[in-house]
Amino acid sequence: SAVSRKAPEEELQRAVDEARAAGLEEAELSEAIHAIEELQREAVRGRLRAALASLSLPALQRAVDDAKTAGLEAAELAEAIRVMEALQKEAAARETLAKAVASREVDALRQAIDAAK
Repeated sequence: SAVSRKAPEEELQRAVDEARAAGLEEAELSEAIHAIEELQREAVRGRLRAALASLSLPALQRAVDDAKTAGLEAAELAEAIRVMEALQKEAAARETLAKAVASREVDALRQAIDAAK
């Protein structure tokens, strides 16, 4: 049977929790806490890269939200936000075009086509 392995940050967090329960001071735990935060940021960076590669709007939205929560720098988010905005614009243009096609109104169709360009 496969052994369940926890992520390194989960193992570190468990160790920190146990150390706190044993009475260690926060100052003694600061290095471990910093390591947990950095491991979490690395995991978020990986999810951000995967979301960018997938070009999935929902995945990008989740990854960007997670990255903001994890405290990633704006520069690390710039490309993902740019791609996400482009995908949102594309989705809106598709929706406008679909509505225009369904309405059969020539002016609405022309506007939707122009907006999609």
